[in-house]
Amino acid sequence: MQIGLYSNRKFVRLGRPILILFLMLVGTSVTHADTILTMPFENVSNRPEYNWIGESFSVLMSDLMDIPGLVTIGPDERNVSFDRLGIPSGTILTRATSIKIAESSNADLLLLGTYNVAGDGDTASVALTAILIDIREGRILGNEFQRGGPVADLQKLEGEMAWTILYQRNQALPYSRDQIVQKATAVPLNAFQSYVKAALTPEREDKILFLRRAMKEAGNKYPAAAFELGRNYYLVGDYEEALKWLVQLTPDDAHYVESLFYLVVSQANVKKLDDALKNTEGLLLKLPLYESYNNTGAIYLRKDNPKEALPLLKSAADVATRDADVQFNYGYALWLTQDFGGTEAQMKKVIARREADKQHDGEAYYLLAKSELQLGKTAEAAAALDNAKKYLASFATWETKKKIPNLARLKPLFNKKAYYQLDRNVRQAAASVRPATPAEDALAKARDLFTQNQDDDALRELGRVLQIAPDNADAHLLIGRIYERKGDYPDAINALKAAAFWNPKQTSAYVLLGRIYSLQKNCAEARNYLRKALESNPKDNEALALGRTLPPICPDK
Repeated sequence: MQIGLYSNRKFVRLGRPILILFLMLVGTSVTHADTILTMPFENVSNRPEYNWIGESFSVLMSDLMDIPGLVTIGPDERNVSFDRLGIPSGTILTRATSIKIAESSNADLLLLGTYNVAGDGDTASVALTAILIDIREGRILGNEFQRGGPVADLQKLEGEMAWTILYQRNQALPYSRDQIVQKATAVPLNAFQSYVKAALTPEREDKILFLRRAMKEAGNKYPAAAFELGRNYYLVGDYEEALKWLVQLTPDDAHYVESLFYLVVSQANVKKLDDALKNTEGLLLKLPLYESYNNTGAIYLRKDNPKEALPLLKSAADVATRDADVQFNYGYALWLTQDFGGTEAQMKKVIARREADKQHDGEAYYLLAKSELQLGKTAEAAAALDNAKKYLASFATWETKKKIPNLARLKPLFNKKAYYQLDRNVRQAAASVRPATPAEDALAKARDLFTQNQDDDALRELGRVLQIAPDNADAHLLIGRIYERKGDYPDAINALKAAAFWNPKQTSAYVLLGRIYSLQKNCAEARNYLRKALESNPKDNEALALGRTLPPICPDK
């Protein structure tokens, strides 16, 4: 889980550029890939013991449909929209409210559904119905999706539904039904059920019990459950226990980036500072939020290295101008490097920010007093010291021992909205850059061979293309060009007609056919294909050239 350490100077060089890149990502759009939100399906069977099935769709569909060309919104991000709109978790939603949540989440597509459970125990069955709504156009896409079967096959049914939706959107889907179903059924149903119930349970102790059960039922191989266990122990301050679960996640796991934030803070809080610092490299690269920069700087402060902390903390303070803890850390680093004027300015910012929130920061008053004393501002220092006496419980101890403990402050949480916005943009950028299919790779290779006059090798690659995609008009067109160059006009004509059949807008195919027929003095066909070429694209240069060369060969009668 630990990542190789950058040199400290590399952190300094990367700090501001990465933070600037983050601001650019969250402030601008990227090439768009559709974003889909799956709402909890509605239980219409009046069987509350099966309510967990509704949330299971949000959990599993967000995982199964997160493929190139499509970005999913998971339950955590959806819940941020719930909170923003003031909607209690677990509320039964109307279609209008669901659409409002989708719009608040900036979703393009919304998957809604219902389910009905019949029977009991091993004989229980479930019938699923779903619709896909295009939020941008306000219409239902395609037909209603329906599936049914034993509750024991729930994951399989959800996997089949996910594949059907994906396939209807893109019939060149590079995943088979079996692959999607295999992913859906990767953990046992009882483990999946315990995991979903944990998500629905408000009490943290009960959440942990469900999650521990899920891990046990999955043979302790359930990264999503390990992450939730780590996060829940982290949130109650049990950092030692949190670490046991957070270290299990790898870069391939969906929650890895978020887990890295909690891992670093947990390691710092149990004084594993070297381990924490190693992991901050990956943290800054993958989660370039100001909280990450603050925490990395704070760890350097705890390691008594304020010079390395300063540029990181300045980057954080420049962004988080209203965060008193971040501003304090930057001022504390200035204090440790004996920049007393800078410390004075920073601590005044911290105090003003706290007072605006009707709070008082005794540590800030203390450092302000000591800085002003160093600057010769005796009266101001005395006033600040009086406030430190009021608001700093450990004032007497600090004064008696003449020693200040390490005051670096870690941010235990980060801005989820900013994180999801960054994550969305990164995933959309990645999703919109679709990897080439085997057919596309073979076609590109054939084109290179064609330009090198290696026609026979090019034909072999084109044969591979047509084995995968018989309707690939570009492959048929290139075959036609090769046979034309070889002087094999019958095979060229067959290939070019196939290209025009599969793509009626293939102007080049019509031009080549017209050219070949003119060479064969078949004037009727030559004129026919010239007409089609010009109808397809009246401004095509090759079609216009054929129009100029054809009359001398085939004069009008």
